[in-house]
Amino acid sequence: KASTGPAAPVLMVRTATSGDMTVEQVAASAPAAFTPFHPQRAHIIETAHPLWLHFRVVVAEDRPPTGWTFELAKPLLNRVEFFYRDTQGAWQVQKSGIEVPYAQWPVHGLHPQFALPYMTAGEHDYFVKVVHNLPVRFAARLLPQDAASQSMQTDFLIIGLILGLMVLMAVITGLFSVAYKDNTYG
Repeated sequence: KASTGPAAPVLMVRTATSGDMTVEQVAASAPAAFTPFHPQRAHIIETAHPLWLHFRVVVAEDRPPTGWTFELAKPLLNRVEFFYRDTQGAWQVQKSGIEVPYAQWPVHGLHPQFALPYMTAGEHDYFVKVVHNLPVRFAARLLPQDAASQSMQTDFLIIGLILGLMVLMAVITGLFSVAYKDNTYG
């Protein structure tokens, strides 16, 4: 039976790193330097001490090519850098966050999302550098691209409904002010 995609990876976190550490240095770190990621825990992140996330995706030989998206469900992170190796083994980076112009985000949405490149069979390591100036809690997940797209559309629909209701309330309030105008005040 063909698998539908990679198994859910275990997300690991490394804190107390120097702000000038490169992805090569983090990737070369001992596995003990990383601990399991807990989204309920507030992580202390500073520009001088970013948070590094790591996950490994194992792709089976029989997996059909599908697109996957990694997302951090927190809209106001200062900067998020997503690192992966290309087919030649060189590190590539995608950037997102409030310090990055929205037009440069790899996936346009309400919060940082990154499209994983199509993966060949084998193990693939991904690293995410999160820079923020306050303690923060956020969820991270790996989704098929169609599920990520549907989730984003649902988010935009909810925001659209809320904004539409606000406009409707403003119009109704304006109509009431005209209809029930007190003639005493002109």
